[in-house]
Amino acid sequence: MQQESIVSMNQMKDALAKMAGSRFPVKMTLSSGDVLVRYVRGFADQQSNIVLTSDTSYSIAMKITEVKDIAVLEFAQEKSNGGWVTLHAKWRRKPEKT
Repeated sequence: MQQESIVSMNQMKDALAKMAGSRFPVKMTLSSGDVLVRYVRGFADQQSNIVLTSDTSYSIAMKITEVKDIAVLEFAQEKSNGGWVTLHAKWRRKPEKT
């Protein structure tokens, strides 16, 4: 089962914070179209929108990604029985023409 939502930047940050230190990776689709599969390690600081990630679950080498650059975030939760959560960035949506 897949759950999809359109979220604000704060909701995206909260979801990433909950995934910090998880043994499961997240799939981030950036606004540039690049797709990254990374492990979330945390944030640069409390007020920052800078997410610290690593390529493997055991690596201490950190890479940074800004929350504002994430268009879609996909992840599985531990007790979801194989279900995925997909979060679409509200600030990346283009207004519809009427």
